Amino acid sequence: MKKSLFSWLLMFPFTAFFASAALAQHDHGAGGHAGHTMPMPETTPAVPDSQGAFEKILDQYYKIHDALANDTTEGVDKAAQKIAKIASEAQQESLTKNPDFGAIGQAASGLPGKNLAQARDQFFLLSKPIIAELQSNPSVRKSAFAYKCSMANKTWAQGKKEVRNPYYGKSMQKCGEPL
Repeated sequence: MKKSLFSWLLMFPFTAFFASAALAQHDHGAGGHAGHTMPMPETTPAVPDSQGAFEKILDQYYKIHDALANDTTEGVDKAAQKIAKIASEAQQESLTKNPDFGAIGQAASGLPGKNLAQARDQFFLLSKPIIAELQSNPSVRKSAFAYKCSMANKTWAQGKKEVRNPYYGKSMQKCGEPL
């Protein structure tokens, strides 16, 4: 016991000396931690731009809405294919499940080649995850107005405030209440 206590007492001055020397070189004066750098990893994983992808999807979604509100399917195929592509790419890159790019892509891929009535039914399936994302994500920079048609019992979103019903088109253009 005496020997280990003696050894420790002998080593204490040396330990204190080296510790004080190290602290003297590590000055936290007015500069705080200035000059200290932490090694950064060589590559940082890219943060997926899921909001940007969703906004691109909205652009195409609004084109589909406008076509259906005008009683046509012209351009619906092309817009739906773009949505499916954007959603597929975003789903692979996204670290989260929001927005639900899988549901968006699946609903969009069911739109091409449909007659007007079928396209309107499929548009409702696409509208569900779109509206869910708009309601849960207030940071979306695109204008969006969500409506419900009580006659069709279906919802949709559009980029302009003036109601344009995609389910009844020109026959009931103004039918819709804000969600």
